[in-house]
Amino acid sequence: MKLNPLEIRLDSINPRLSLFNFSNEEEVIRHLIQYENLYSLIDSFVIHGYNTLGERLILLEENKTYTVLEGNRRIAALKSMFIYQGLLKASYRKKVSTLNLENFWVDGDVIKSREEADYKIAAKHIASIQDWKPIDKQVYYENMFNRLRKQMNTAQSISYIKDTTPDKESVIKKSIRFYKFLSSIHAQVKIKDPTLKSLTLLNNDVLTSRVYSSIKRTLNLKENSDFELIPREGKEDVYKSILQAIGSAAWETNNEIRLNTRTFSVQKDWDRIINENQLIPGLKLLIEEYLHDAQPPNIMSTNGERNNVSNDDNKNSVKKTGGKTGDKSNQGPIPNEPRVNQEKKYRLFVIKNKNIVQKPKNGILFNLMDAICLYDESSNEITKKSSIYNNIKFTTQESDDILIKEKFVLENSKPKLYKFNASYEKQIVTFDLIIEPEQSNPRPKQDLLFDDEWRIRMESKLGEQIDYHKIRDVIYSLSLYKNLSKIRMHDVLIVSFLIRALLEYLSKAYIDRYPELMQKNNGSDNLGNKIKIVSEDMYNKSHSSFTLEQKKSIKNQDDLELINGIVHDYKTILTNQDFIRIFRKYKPFIESIINLL
Repeated sequence: MKLNPLEIRLDSINPRLSLFNFSNEEEVIRHLIQYENLYSLIDSFVIHGYNTLGERLILLEENKTYTVLEGNRRIAALKSMFIYQGLLKASYRKKVSTLNLENFWVDGDVIKSREEADYKIAAKHIASIQDWKPIDKQVYYENMFNRLRKQMNTAQSISYIKDTTPDKESVIKKSIRFYKFLSSIHAQVKIKDPTLKSLTLLNNDVLTSRVYSSIKRTLNLKENSDFELIPREGKEDVYKSILQAIGSAAWETNNEIRLNTRTFSVQKDWDRIINENQLIPGLKLLIEEYLHDAQPPNIMSTNGERNNVSNDDNKNSVKKTGGKTGDKSNQGPIPNEPRVNQEKKYRLFVIKNKNIVQKPKNGILFNLMDAICLYDESSNEITKKSSIYNNIKFTTQESDDILIKEKFVLENSKPKLYKFNASYEKQIVTFDLIIEPEQSNPRPKQDLLFDDEWRIRMESKLGEQIDYHKIRDVIYSLSLYKNLSKIRMHDVLIVSFLIRALLEYLSKAYIDRYPELMQKNNGSDNLGNKIKIVSEDMYNKSHSSFTLEQKKSIKNQDDLELINGIVHDYKTILTNQDFIRIFRKYKPFIESIINLL
């Protein structure tokens, strides 16, 4: 039976779409064009027609209407060709303008319930016939589990999913657990930052592979029958603040230090992260508040040994004075139990870990209050006009050559890096203050290839995929030489190699991502040819991210020949400005590939 594709509805609970809360079909198709490479499908349809052998649609029929359960991208591509041409680039609007809809009617397997489609869809997507990201797989299992739980208990639902997918029961449960955890974090960070991207567009690896088990152990969290982590009664708000602090550290782009699998590389780093209180600012105090009056969980000590503390040893045993137990006055504080001041009403946080002072102002270099802030029990910020700030004390090393009057650092303080401790009751936070020498002349501009913010942004877009680890390594290695004003003569060869390797790796990765380009490449290993093919394809796919001017700028490959000359010709010489000009020329090319990968 042939069907008009324009009358088939897209599936709103498809794992790739359900996270976004789209309000209409146009928003869905706009998203698929931008993030799911719909143009490659359109190209195929324009050249070959609707020819998808072995790729039959799965259609759910309800009340004589059809919803596509398998084949959303194909239906979206067809609709963009005949209904939503305005969303396409001008070159594609021209391509599809002469097509006849009757040549693109579709057929597929029509079913009466979603359960009938479960095995086919799972076999295709979960068994790596089409490689979904981990979050897409988690959403698929979560959607399926929620649907089944309306009719079955937890055990029956998991058993059903196991029987219709190739994955083991443990993998299915883990996927659901991880999604519940991620969505809880995402909801809290979204309150703080309404512009936060959807889960499917964020890097979640560190939260599932490192944080989940660590925070569950530290807070002694249990889960309910639907695999959700349940906080202690009365501590729900603190738990939400903990999730928000963790999510902000992992996802917010303005953080100087990001929580990822590099900064949190092994599980034993967890205790260090809590105690240093820098990677996830405020986490230590939030955990202390959560665990106040609670039995300490079974956690790892700093020497790697596990501390097991029973209920009988600790129940109702902590006094307000000194943390001693009722009948065991010589016992001392319980190992690893956070020391909590029960009279505390406010929490102390660092606003900015690193503060740089460059110019004196009216004899005062810096107001120390600008580095810290107090919050009340409801997480409301206390205004700096409050007298409670008078109880905060600031200290540095006694040997430091710094002048402090009340809360101000005075201008005669010696230029250097100072480490400050701010204390309020029993809370202590630390921050850095860098006083730079006063200069009569402006600081000379550094010859930078790129800044750290650009490097971090590119690395985060590449994510944690093992396929791209060499690309990330090259970007990181190149960052070690980014300040060309300090480059030594014998480093010129290294920088040349790294720039060339970055262009080579990214061009190959792009061609691997879009294998139809292999025909245009004709097996050539010439880097210039690869760059030409990739730049033309990127321009065709997205004018907004790779413009005509940018495509034209790299058409002339003289600069590439200069880089090759450094590698192959001992007479070739490049200056700092040559490197900066070349890298600036190829920077949009590099960024566009990474965005499309």
